[in-house]
Amino acid sequence: MGHNGVSDTGDIITGTNGEQDVALRDNWGHLGLLYKWWCPTSEDQLRDAETKILSYLKTPSETYHVDIGPIMVGGETSNHRIWTLSAKESFPERIPLVLLHGLGAAVGLWALNLDQLAKDRHVHAIDLMGFGRSSRPQFSQDAVLAEEELVTSLEEWRKEMKLEKIILLGHSMGAFIATCYALKYPERVASLILADPWGVTEPPADIYARFALPYLVKVIDYIMTYFYPFFGLRMIGRLGPKITGIVKWRLVKNFKSLGGQEAAYAIQEYIYHANAAPPSGEAAFYWMKGSLAFAKNPLIRRFAFLHPDIALCLIYGGRSWLRQCSKEVLTQICPDSDIEVEIIPHATHQVPTDAIDEFNQIVLRACTNADNKSIIIDKN
Repeated sequence: MGHNGVSDTGDIITGTNGEQDVALRDNWGHLGLLYKWWCPTSEDQLRDAETKILSYLKTPSETYHVDIGPIMVGGETSNHRIWTLSAKESFPERIPLVLLHGLGAAVGLWALNLDQLAKDRHVHAIDLMGFGRSSRPQFSQDAVLAEEELVTSLEEWRKEMKLEKIILLGHSMGAFIATCYALKYPERVASLILADPWGVTEPPADIYARFALPYLVKVIDYIMTYFYPFFGLRMIGRLGPKITGIVKWRLVKNFKSLGGQEAAYAIQEYIYHANAAPPSGEAAFYWMKGSLAFAKNPLIRRFAFLHPDIALCLIYGGRSWLRQCSKEVLTQICPDSDIEVEIIPHATHQVPTDAIDEFNQIVLRACTNADNKSIIIDKN
């Protein structure tokens, strides 16, 4: 397991401020230092915000880097690290739960869920490669290759952690990567829990003709084909933290339940510092998405290839902007799989934090079902 410092890839978000300055100057020249002044973010600030958020957890936990060794990303082979939060060391007979965050998030976003989820099993949350405090390489600009690079990093992390079998819970983009992982390594996955998953459905072939989309939406979609998702956050520079609090007001409000105004301020800072650094994981998302944020290689085409022993549980927010995939449709695609589709009416896309108790209970039930099924399979 690794420690803080600039990695062999020239990561700029895993070291001291001085080391980051050197990396910025090496990679971007003097523009890098100008960028640092305009977007005042650093590993120290991200770490401090994360530490504050995680201090509210009641469950014993630890955070650390996991060295996953050399893997090829963007055509270059380098050493990479995955930032990991582990909660609870007991209940070895139960399948560990691994949490994968969505776009623009990191391990701290699970703070509202961790105490309940870790009450009867070991839980790990990771910053996906390219996000938060994990290595931030330059991903391939091909959707299939970028996906494979993220999946490979997850598998190398699992090997280093010596986890034989896992339950994967992914939110949004994390749900997409979790499913891609299960497709490639079915023997390692007992159950897939997909929280408001991105990348499931296909866009209608004539979406612009069939739907009276506002002209502004069409313009924004066209403009965003030329920019990474958090381009705007970087453009507003030093106003970033305040604007983040306004845009993410619902999430900030939810985190007040964790520790009042201090927790709300910490999550606002955390989200900003997790996304203000030069793009890495969001670039991978950019290359994997198509028009109007639909995936170029949607999961609906691939669910049929999931191993039938992998239970599938989808949890949607009733007020989410994402298109839902019904249980009936999934059952037709995967007739031999155990499938559950749950909709929490009052939740938005941020279903894990909008409906904490309901969401956690669904997840815990899915985990128990996976444990019981694993016992039956082992006996047979």
